[in-house]
Amino acid sequence: MLKITKLLGFFIFPVFVILWNAIFVMTGLYDKFLWLDIPMHFIGGIAVAYSFLLTLDYLHREKYLKLNKLFLFIFSVSLASLFAVGWEFYEFLTQLFTGIIYQPSIADTMKDLFLGLLGGASASLIFILRRN
Repeated sequence: MLKITKLLGFFIFPVFVILWNAIFVMTGLYDKFLWLDIPMHFIGGIAVAYSFLLTLDYLHREKYLKLNKLFLFIFSVSLASLFAVGWEFYEFLTQLFTGIIYQPSIADTMKDLFLGLLGGASASLIFILRRN
């Protein structure tokens, strides 16, 4: 039987990343340590991909769906990419409405998107390789 609480538990890692981000913003750590933005986007990609991988793996073990490795990799990286794009929209809208500068340049936004994608791809690759 499908356990919703178990599925929700898989998403605790992204929740912690969001909470750490809020703490960093409120304490001004992003302003003090400009480099802190880099690992946070990478870790965010890892957190999202890993949560979805755990969910899909659980659904596979419970025989709700059958997945091959390539689909699992593509799907989890795609979801991490979608969340990275959504996060960049969040940063843009926050900057637009509050004046807090999250995106100083297009290059910074592209770097953030790349790091989210790289984090998602890394987590997916490691998860799939360890699965067998």
